[in-house]
Amino acid sequence: MTVDGVGEWATATMGVGRGNTLTLDREMRFPHSLGLLYSVFTAFLGFEVNEGEYKVMGMAPYGRPRYVDKVHRVLKLGGDGSLWLDMDYFSFHRSPSRAFNRKFEALFGPPRPPQSHFFTPTSGYPSYFGARPADFEAQAQRNQYYADVAASIQVVTEEVLLAMARAAYAQTGLPRLAMAGGVALNSVANGRILRETPFEEIYVQPAAGDGGGAVGAALYAYHCLLGKPRSFVMEHAYWGRAYDEADTRAAIAASGLPAERMGDEERIGPLRVGPARARQPLHPRRPRPRGHEGHREHQDQVPGALPAVRALGAGGGGRALLRPAGRQAALPGALHALRHARQGRGAREAARNHSRRRQRPAADGRS
Repeated sequence: MTVDGVGEWATATMGVGRGNTLTLDREMRFPHSLGLLYSVFTAFLGFEVNEGEYKVMGMAPYGRPRYVDKVHRVLKLGGDGSLWLDMDYFSFHRSPSRAFNRKFEALFGPPRPPQSHFFTPTSGYPSYFGARPADFEAQAQRNQYYADVAASIQVVTEEVLLAMARAAYAQTGLPRLAMAGGVALNSVANGRILRETPFEEIYVQPAAGDGGGAVGAALYAYHCLLGKPRSFVMEHAYWGRAYDEADTRAAIAASGLPAERMGDEERIGPLRVGPARARQPLHPRRPRPRGHEGHREHQDQVPGALPAVRALGAGGGGRALLRPAGRQAALPGALHALRHARQGRGAREAARNHSRRRQRPAADGRS
């Protein structure tokens, strides 16, 4: 199942892969697109289209889905998972610069200013935003509305993806679902698919862009056109340049920054450190591999009063609250955790154990 903004004309497809054959049986076409719908709300919420969608998913946990009914006014969802958009609310099909129009604004209000800081009455005000504004309460309340809108489009996106997945299972009866496309990177929705549909396993192709298209074209030609047997399994996206410890030390020395080597997990734990990778992602910007950059952050950069699930959704980089840590490209660890969660075991414990196994040095230099 592919779900994206738009390819040539298809915006979503369903099909079956068996052995080295692949057949696509159904497709949805432009302008009716779940990915473009999500991008419209990305623009409305003040983020850059095709770059800021992950921030919408990160904003959603700060709000409540109060406006799901309004979102449903701009679309119709079929029982077979098909989606129809009421184009009277949108401009992306005829304008290179405008995603929505005045009718959309009449329904949802004025869009959020793109460069404004995001904070809500319950999130706190991070120190890296600078001085606390005099009208903090008023700005926080306005941001709360936008967070509620983000939560609403997130819930509707999950509903549509669930409908599509259920339709795919009803059509095929197969236990494994392979997903690709930008919308397939919505990790919250993927978790619901695994929990709330009969699928036993899901695989998410991590490169939702030109890199993924290149990989797919090569594999399609090799297996489907030339009939070669399958052997390669893409278990990670880390096929870029590798950096060893000597490279790291040289970069630190060149920067002149103070550094300390820390190998003791007990000393590292309080610093909220993500597992480091020796190799870089296939594409450094899309999708953002949050959680696998060896990054650190101070505790005051994440709202301490938020519940754990909200803090997880807001974690990640040091300059924004809106980086969903769940959007990662390390598929085996994510799938391992989700499988155990479906079986009633703690997903956090399963992910932690799997992460420890993956961090041991591999024969090919990856860690």
